[in-house]
Amino acid sequence: YEWETGNFNRGYEWWLMTEAKKRNPDILLYGLPWAYPGWVGKPNDPFAYPNKTAMYIIKWINGAKQYYNLTINFVGIWNEIRYTPEYIKTLRKLLDLSGFQSTKIVAGDMNWEISRDILNDPELAKAVHAIGAHYPGTYSTAEAVQTGKPLWASEDYSTFNDVVGGGCWARILNQNYVNGLMTSTISWNLVASYYDALPYTRCSLMTANEPWSGHYELTSPLWLTAHTTQFTRPGWSYLPVNAGSGLLPRGGSYVGLISPDNKDLTVVIETLTHDKSVCIRPALKPYNVSAQNITLDFRTVSPSISILHVWISNLQSKTSPVLFKFLKTIELSKIGRLVNLALLPDQVLTLSTKQGIRGTHGPIPASSKFSLPYADDFNSYKVGDEPDMIAPQVGSFEMW
Repeated sequence: YEWETGNFNRGYEWWLMTEAKKRNPDILLYGLPWAYPGWVGKPNDPFAYPNKTAMYIIKWINGAKQYYNLTINFVGIWNEIRYTPEYIKTLRKLLDLSGFQSTKIVAGDMNWEISRDILNDPELAKAVHAIGAHYPGTYSTAEAVQTGKPLWASEDYSTFNDVVGGGCWARILNQNYVNGLMTSTISWNLVASYYDALPYTRCSLMTANEPWSGHYELTSPLWLTAHTTQFTRPGWSYLPVNAGSGLLPRGGSYVGLISPDNKDLTVVIETLTHDKSVCIRPALKPYNVSAQNITLDFRTVSPSISILHVWISNLQSKTSPVLFKFLKTIELSKIGRLVNLALLPDQVLTLSTKQGIRGTHGPIPASSKFSLPYADDFNSYKVGDEPDMIAPQVGSFEMW
């Protein structure tokens, strides 16, 4: 309700962000509205009163800081719905006036159409930090590049998390940059915690959808994410296309990423074939990948880059893939700083000065069916709690 002072206990997201920060204090947080209360604007138009809508978002950002000590680094406009330049500029002004100058705006979370508005409106260009597009198919547009803004695949993947889904994710993580100069790719979604009977079942990096048993599955996209995220940090830069990143001659791609001090370097290579990397959307045109020999030349990089740790995944087998396995360490001085690699189709390799770790976990609880009949008298909850085992698809279902 409009007169509420603010309830910052709703949902699992606060817990998830807090736990993520415990494990990686450098992780960046991004909030994107998917809906607005009816009182914010007119019916189906939350931007009718831009000041009111902006303050609603700022209240959420402030609550994150006040109640959980979480800094929201980025904020979007409205998921896959039209934007208005007036609202974006208003949001920027009010963020600054409210002390959130460091919170950056990503827009407009559909296609690349905002690029033209940015090119024609200097005030809008100043307000928008990055252009975000959903499911770009690894390509941006000339207008988007012309803006000079960071380009993001601000929602991507959405594919069943089997081996093919992992191949989709590994391919677009590289080729979003190589083909479209996108420096951020965000998976929808992180953890599939919704029941298998619902749409987009298991379209996630991992699955945890049995709260009654505690069973979870560490699936292929999670391990293929590690090929990039374990060996880079926020603030690293991609090497230019055709000068450290690019397409391989017989299919696949490679990207180079370097630390701000130029002391650490990571190279991620993928040779994913068409049928092992199909995403749910957009359609993937036919292409071929074959075995190939390549040479990586490290003679011009900093002499401090002397050792490379090599990790590999092999997705040739759908039933028993190799996922994120340490392969070897290379001493560049012993090989003249030239690394020769024999690549097979459906591989992902990381060569990095940073050391990775596969990590360990305790026994995963066994999967079990949900026991029926199920009953709950709801007397054990506090006001505002979400009841166990009951997941609303639209709106909010909480104790009152």
